[in-house]
Amino acid sequence: MTEKLAKQTLIILCMLMLTACSALKSQTDTQKSMALFTKAQQAYQVGLLEEAEADFIKITKLTPEFYEAWLRLGNIYVRTGQLKAAERMFEKSARINPKEYKAWNNLAVTYIKQAIAVLKEGKEHMAPGSEEGMHAEEMATRLINAITQP
Repeated sequence: MTEKLAKQTLIILCMLMLTACSALKSQTDTQKSMALFTKAQQAYQVGLLEEAEADFIKITKLTPEFYEAWLRLGNIYVRTGQLKAAERMFEKSARINPKEYKAWNNLAVTYIKQAIAVLKEGKEHMAPGSEEGMHAEEMATRLINAITQP
């Protein structure tokens, strides 16, 4: 009976140690992510987008639920014309924090930019001066106005 109790106690202690180690690793990853975020944010603000992107990606690997890192990656991808990638980043940030407006707003703007690109591509396949081409151009202009005017 005493040996069985000793084994159970040992198992419980091992489980507690593993939990503590896991929590410590999580805390360390969070601290690393915060330090990287400061560095990435500075790079982003001065236009060093490749450097910022690399750091934000590292953050998402260390701390997958870091909302702001996913949001900033989306912003970088919009600025560099990678709209499909931006869409994925904004969707991820919206799933992480669905009550945060920025992710939804940026996702909507990304969809509008994609729609504008589709209309412009479609217009290139239409006869010059055609009614369809003019309609595509008009629709693209309306969408541009929708995202640029307050």
